Amino acid sequence: MTSSGTKPELGSLEHYGVVGMKWGQRRKGNAYDIRRARKSVKKTDEAYRDAKEVAKRTHRGNRAAAKVLAQEKKMEALKNPDRVLANRLTRGEKAAVLLLAPFGMTTIAVTSAYSRRIEQKQDTGAYDKK
Repeated sequence: MTSSGTKPELGSLEHYGVVGMKWGQRRKGNAYDIRRARKSVKKTDEAYRDAKEVAKRTHRGNRAAAKVLAQEKKMEALKNPDRVLANRLTRGEKAAVLLLAPFGMTTIAVTSAYSRRIEQKQDTGAYDKK
């Protein structure tokens, strides 16, 4: 049956999927990119936190070098181009926020504005200043 409710002709074949895609596979889309970016940001943030913790526990003689390394890790985390994408909401998260949060539209607008602010700072080089 076709979408109009009539039977298809014997020689016709209808296809509603993506040409060439295998069964059971999903197309990588926006949500996939956001999750990948969040993993990347989490990794750089953890590296910064670890370097900061090492700097705290380092003896006096080596503390300056450890602090410099921690500062470099912080700049690397702030300049990570995936930070912009990681702060965006997936379609499912937006739907959940709209249904569950009392001020859902405000939450979505704030996360969008925060993402744009990060992108602007990275583009202008605000994180390059020490």
